[in-house]
Amino acid sequence: MSQSSSDPEPNQELPSGDGAPVESPDTYALVPPLSYAAEIPPLNKHGMLPTGVYLVTLDQIQYTFGTSTPRRAELWTKFMTYLEHLRATRLVRTIYIDGSFTSNTNITTGKDEPGDIDVVADLVQSPDVVMYYQNNPSALQQALQLLDHDTVKATFEVDVWKWYPGIPPRTDYDLIDFFQKIRPALAARLGIEDPTYRKGILRVIL
Repeated sequence: MSQSSSDPEPNQELPSGDGAPVESPDTYALVPPLSYAAEIPPLNKHGMLPTGVYLVTLDQIQYTFGTSTPRRAELWTKFMTYLEHLRATRLVRTIYIDGSFTSNTNITTGKDEPGDIDVVADLVQSPDVVMYYQNNPSALQQALQLLDHDTVKATFEVDVWKWYPGIPPRTDYDLIDFFQKIRPALAARLGIEDPTYRKGILRVIL
């Protein structure tokens, strides 16, 4: 896995569990609600997106980050194939994109190209989807393979992390905030002294 500015530490506890998702309020509604960014803002001097959660389209992301090199185009093609399968499950309606793919890797990782595309899959779902999978547990297990970190990474070069808002035992765990944080070592190298500094990430509604 490529080392992005916010990849979880090896011993970092992350949400887990295979229960069906539940309906939960959207705690990341933008102001105004569902207002798409006119464009993805330019990267700042640190090679990252400015602080914020930007609601954008897949076309905007491809235009900004997915065509400049053959490697980026290859990652984007695999990512779109992955999303085609993920959409069919109806388990995920919102994703957050982060990491080296949405940064200037020469600054953030010291490499010429991104190693993968980092994604947080938000499993906040409607009651009808929950009921379908509750009545079809085998279908749920198949669908969850598309959210299995190692399987997805090996197949699609997508570094996916599942987020179950409101599902015990980690109802207090804010994975979206976690992925906006910057590793202390990287912050020191970039001269970022403010420990509350956050980098921007991209939100996409599928």
